[in-house]
Amino acid sequence: MDSSHGSWLSIFIVTCRKIWSRRNMLNHGEVVPPIGSKVDIILKFISDLDTAITNQKNYNLAPLVSNVTVSWTFPEEGFVKVNTDGASRGNPGMAACGGVIRSSQGLERAWGNGYRKIILESDSLLAITVLTKSGAAVCEVQLVSRIRTWLGRDWHVQLHHNFREGNSCADWLANFILDSFEQAKQSFFSHPPLGVQHLYLGDLASVGRECIVALPE
Repeated sequence: MDSSHGSWLSIFIVTCRKIWSRRNMLNHGEVVPPIGSKVDIILKFISDLDTAITNQKNYNLAPLVSNVTVSWTFPEEGFVKVNTDGASRGNPGMAACGGVIRSSQGLERAWGNGYRKIILESDSLLAITVLTKSGAAVCEVQLVSRIRTWLGRDWHVQLHHNFREGNSCADWLANFILDSFEQAKQSFFSHPPLGVQHLYLGDLASVGRECIVALPE
């Protein structure tokens, strides 16, 4: 492979990305295509990437992004909102998740407390897609299957995507658990921990936080 196939920067970036992707496929027991076909895929991807970059320079296209204000919003009347998020330290490494149930717990605790109208909100668009699209690629098959089983129970669950700025309490809790415990552990709080109270009160007051989002084409 030489520079005639594209810029060296593009070759380096795309090749590293494909090697990382191949490694993940092997780790998860997926079928890995032969090396030869991978090279062809990389060359085609590089060609398309360089063409796109060239076209953008020629047309002087402005980035399709915008500043927006995002905040946590109250659930509809009769619903309970569950905000969730995850955090990790390294790959592989320790990982944790956090959740916040508001207005009036994970899905199991919400069910156990008799709630039957749930808004499940996450800042991971990938997680929402995996749970709602039958053809989406899945790595943690058993975990996703378990969550889908809970979603299929006799209750009304809405899955919503929100940006991280509107999911700050769950994000804080996920990192708090990850930093506080060296081994797997479940912790439940009836009141917000001290460090998250300012975020919690900000949500109740509908305080907005700015973020940059991509605009639809």
